[in-house]
Amino acid sequence: MIRILTGPTRSLKTTTLRAWVDQRNDCGGFLSPDVDGVRPLYHLRTKELVSWQHIIPQPGDVMIGRFAFDPAGFTEGIKWLEEDLHDPEMKHIILDEVGPLEMNGMGWDPWLQSHLPFPPGKTLILVVRTTLLEEVINKYQLEDIDVVEKDFFTT
Repeated sequence: MIRILTGPTRSLKTTTLRAWVDQRNDCGGFLSPDVDGVRPLYHLRTKELVSWQHIIPQPGDVMIGRFAFDPAGFTEGIKWLEEDLHDPEMKHIILDEVGPLEMNGMGWDPWLQSHLPFPPGKTLILVVRTTLLEEVINKYQLEDIDVVEKDFFTT
């Protein structure tokens, strides 16, 4: 199953998911919370934070607009997705977020392209801002999906 959490930019989607995950022990993948103005990757299973966004771009960074991301963060995030996907205890795999990078074939796009449709028995939860929802659905030819807003995870 694929569930998309959608809402406007900076509408507490990640914060809401973090509170939901903190009450469970069957969630893998990662969130990218705002911590003091930068986005690290937060591995949900191990609670590990990995530096990912650079304030000052470094050579080799992945750039999208004014944001610079360390390619090693993508490598680490994909490793986590793979490990958690194959862990029978992990029922929900979260990818925060699918955005402009993926629409341009970068970021998490290669992993998504190789893992969709998603295997049965697991739920892939994608975080997608409202303005990109239709584009993401069309790009990945997503069918039979559950599109929800953050209130879904608070009840």
